[in-house]
Formats: sequence, C-alpha cells, structure tokens
Amino acid sequence: MACRSSVLPWFFAALIAVLVNAPVDCAAEWRRLDSPNFIIVGDVAPGTLRDVAVSFEGFRETLSRVLTSRVTSTAVPTVVLVFGSDKAFTPFKPRFNGKPVELAGLFVGRGDVNYIALNEAAGTEGRRVVFHEYAHLIISNVASNMPLWLNEGLAEYYRTYQLGAGGREAVLGAAIPSHLLQLNESTLLPLQQLLAITHDSPMYNEGSRRSVFYAESWALTHMLQLGKPRRVPQLGQFLSLVTQGVSAPDAWSRAFGADNVERDLNSYIRGQVFSAYRYTFPDKIAKFEANPAPLARSEAEAFLVDFLEQQGRHDEAAERLSKLTAEGAGGWLTTISAELEVASKAYPAAEKRLLTLGTDVDWFTAYRAGVALGELVTARGDKPEPSEIAAARRLFGVATAAGRQVPNAVARLATMELDGADGPPPSIASALNDARALAPGRLDYAFLYARVLAAQSAFQPARDIVSPLMSPAYPADVRDYARSLMSYILSLQTSRTNAASANALGAASASPTGSGLPSAPSAEASADPAAPRGRNSAAADAPPSAVQPIYRELQAGEQRLEGMLERIDCGSSGVVFNVQTASGRALFTTARLDTVDFITYRTDMKGNVACGALSSAAKVYVTWRRGEHAEEHVVVAIEFLPR
Repeated sequence: MACRSSVLPWFFAALIAVLVNAPVDCAAEWRRLDSPNFIIVGDVAPGTLRDVAVSFEGFRETLSRVLTSRVTSTAVPTVVLVFGSDKAFTPFKPRFNGKPVELAGLFVGRGDVNYIALNEAAGTEGRRVVFHEYAHLIISNVASNMPLWLNEGLAEYYRTYQLGAGGREAVLGAAIPSHLLQLNESTLLPLQQLLAITHDSPMYNEGSRRSVFYAESWALTHMLQLGKPRRVPQLGQFLSLVTQGVSAPDAWSRAFGADNVERDLNSYIRGQVFSAYRYTFPDKIAKFEANPAPLARSEAEAFLVDFLEQQGRHDEAAERLSKLTAEGAGGWLTTISAELEVASKAYPAAEKRLLTLGTDVDWFTAYRAGVALGELVTARGDKPEPSEIAAARRLFGVATAAGRQVPNAVARLATMELDGADGPPPSIASALNDARALAPGRLDYAFLYARVLAAQSAFQPARDIVSPLMSPAYPADVRDYARSLMSYILSLQTSRTNAASANALGAASASPTGSGLPSAPSAEASADPAAPRGRNSAAADAPPSAVQPIYRELQAGEQRLEGMLERIDCGSSGVVFNVQTASGRALFTTARLDTVDFITYRTDMKGNVACGALSSAAKVYVTWRRGEHAEEHVVVAIEFLPR
C-alpha cells in the first residue's frame, strides 16, 4: 500500500499531481527463494537475495567436492534470513544482560530446522561468521565426537571461503590476520594441552585464552592440510580412529607416531607461510534455476516468529504472532501458530489446526507441520492416535513429492510409528538406515534405528549399533543412554524368547507395556549435532523391572581384569589405582582422573570418585592397555560391579 501525506503545506500544491503517482513503500518487500539446499528469505532486492543463495550453495558445493557429497548432506532444512540493515536485524539478535549482542551473522542449529540470520549490510564479514557456524553443521555430519580443537580449526579454515572465476573456482584456507597477530603476541599452548581441551575447559571459556585456543587450532589445522609435508592422510586416520571410539590422545599417537608436529607448528606460525589453496572445477558450481518470489507480510512474519522460537524466546515469539492473527492464516502461519500452542500446552487447539491442514501447501510448511504433530504427541506424553500418524505421513509425503529428501522427516515419522499401537512398518528400518547414512553424526538416529530393529526382533543388529556408543569417547549422557538401551534390548529379547517358549507349551502370555527407557540425549546440547527434542519412549514391549548390567565392551588393544579396588593415589606424577586381584596386588596408572571412564552398576554409590583410600574395597572390572613401557598398565575404565 502507498504511504502519502494527507496534510501538505500550500507551496507543495504544485507537486501533488507528481507525488500522488509516486508512492513510497511503508515497509520493505519480503521475498523468498528456494535453492536446492536452502530457503532464502529477506527484505532485500531480488538480485541480492539470489547472490546470497549462490554464495551459500557455492560454499556447500565446494565442501561437497573437496570432501564428499555424503558429508555435506544435512538432516534438516536450512532457512537463511537476510536483513537489509543492522536496524532490521537487531530485534532478532541474541540478548545478553537485556541488550542485543553485536554481531553480523548468526547460526541457530536445531533438531528440526536450522536458521542462518545475516545482516547483508555487513558485507563479507557477516557471511564469514555464518560460514564458520555452518561448517560446524557439516562437520557434525562426519562425527559428533570430534575433538574440539579440530572442530574449531576446521570451521575457521573453511570460513575464509571465496568463490571466483564465475563460479568455477573457490579459495579455502586464506590467512586470518587477527589469528596471526594473536599467535605472534602470545605464548603457544603445548600441543598435548591443545589436544585435550574440551567445552568445559577454562581455556575454552576465558577471554583472551579462548582467542589463543581458536588461533592455534586454526594454525594446526591449516598446517596439517596445507603445510609441507602435508599430513592429510594422518589427519584422516586420526579422525577415523576418533569416530571409532578411540580416545583423542591415543588416536593422535597412532596416527602421527613420532612425527614432531609441535616443533613444525611453531616454525609454521613464526614463518608466516599461510598460503590459501585454490580449487578449480571443470564446470560452474552453484547452478540452479530459481528466482525470488514476493512473500506475503504475514508469511514473512511467520518466519521471524519461528526464528525467535528456535532461539528459545517463546514470549517474544508469541507476542509477535498475536499481532498477525487479524491478517489471515496461510498454511505456514497456521503451522507456526500450532507450534507455539504446543509450547503453551494448548494441545487441542494445536491438534485441530494440524489435522485440518491440507496438502495444498509448500513442501517446507508440510514438513514443519509433520514435525509439529510429532512435537504434540511428545509433549502430551501419550501414544499417537492413528489419525495423527496418518496426517504426519501425508504431510511428510508432500515434501518427498516435491523432491525434498529430509532425513529428519523419516526419523520423526519413525518415532511416531514406533510409539503407535501398530508399531513400525517393516519398511521404516530401511528408510532409517538411509537417514543414518546421510547424517552419521546424528546419534539420535542411531538410537532410533536400534529401537526399531529391536521392535522387529532384530536383536543382534540392534546391539551392534548401540555397543560402540558405550565407549568413553562419547559424552556421559550418550554412554548412559546407550547402556540403558542395551539393557532394554536384552530384556526385550529375553521377554520375547520366554513368551515364545510359553506359547509353544500352550500357555497364554502377554507382553508388558509402557516405557522402559529414559530420555535420549539431545544433540541440540552441542553445536552441534542437533536432534529431535523431547522424550524417546520405548517400543510397545518394555523391559522387566530387573535390569541386567551391560558391561563395557573391550576395544582394540584393551584388557580387563577383575579385582577389589582399595585406594587411589594421586600425585604430581599421575594417578595410581591399587587393586587386589586373585594373583596379588596390581597397580594401574593414568595421568589424570578425568581420562578414566567410571561406570557403576551399584545403586548405593553416589557422588564423584575421589583420591585416597576407599571406605570399603569395591569389586571392579579394570580395563587397561599397555603404556609406552611393557610393564606400564594404563587405566581406561573402572566398572563398579553389583554386590
């Protein structure tokens, strides 16, 4: 609608005839462009919107050709919001102490959708901030347990991406001046300290020390990939070992051996030889036929409301949505309204909206509506109704018919069918396996696949999936859930075997019902990897109350010994575990307590493991491997056995 002044000074009267035909926009026009891998929405000119789409598609395609297309597949859709100015972007920036955080770009990764917000007025720097975060998403497809230094180092390496030569070449690994300045003005971290830093380490969470960590992680990654000699094969072996559950220090030793990387890194940094690498492609990358289309203001606002909701700013999202109710309810606005109603526990209203939503909507709206149905069932805490499963299947089918293969849609539907009265259909296992292949870093898909296999009585394959996730290379919540799921699978197998035997004898039996599993760990807690939120209930069969311990499986090079742990001696030279065994006293060592995976199968043990004598000797399994010297027994895990 045109904006015109209704009161004009007399001396403008002569210009009325001109002004009345030259309206001024009250608000910027919003547009949407669907490229092959992104949805680009913005209040900028059509050409600018397309340039952003080409930039992001080019970044993804470059990584796809440099790495593999499997790595760059994403499990959920990614929406890019392009703001024409910092003023337009500011209301949607994260807040700290009530004030917007000053930034040029923002990445918000969630289990069902990713959002990228970009202040286009900030130019190249804004996109580089987002390329860093988007690179984390790509990296998470490789491994959810990647060491922090490599995760951040690769993200910094890739954020320097530049597309040139009409889309036929790309540059990666350009020098980052701020990092070089930081490294030359600071004392470098010892290599072993750098390799051991985690999200909880002070070095990662304290101001200038964090800057040193980022800079040195980037420098090490740069040297391994582009330095001389190039160490790409060793880096690949290191990453492969880590993804198999080998601890980062052990993986480094096995991959790099006696190679003096620390010495070479110092020389590399001081020598200032950070040369970029130019990739030349035989054809133009980021090719697609799509043009920006005008977007109704209410539909554009629905994207902004969703962006606030994905940041956890529910009240702001609800307030903004309330101002749109009079503007009509398109399919996208209806879906967002239902999602906020689920968050507000207005379940009947949300269900009515979603079940009456037709299939005459675009693929993204249909996908998100299917997700909202899954969220509704999860939030209610009960089993999905057949009508809800049918509606979700229909809605996800719209996305598939549009040529959009979204692994998360498969996982969402599988979760609903697994919890439904009829259980999962035979075809869902194959579909889930394909989803896992596209997003191997999504551990929640692995757990879900194992549950489906168990429900279909494929117990050994289910155990084979869960077993590696009990390794100490994974976070505690992942290991704990893996052990719970393993116990559930074994109990379900025993229950069904007993039921089959009873039926063979002519005895009637019934399978127990209910949920025997705790909530699965959410990938949203990390940068990465994202995962469907909410509970992860068991299949129709639930385990009996007596749960059988599932002991940690031995990895390559490990040995196990049973004994009585009497005391733990801690000193400046390391930690010594004193264990009384059947053949006498044995000593096991480690550099630090936090390198040991402590597991208990006793309900009477609480709190943390501490140095000193135990109040009473505890029966344990000690898992160990040989150290540098044959007589050195390095502790890997201590399992406190049931009494």
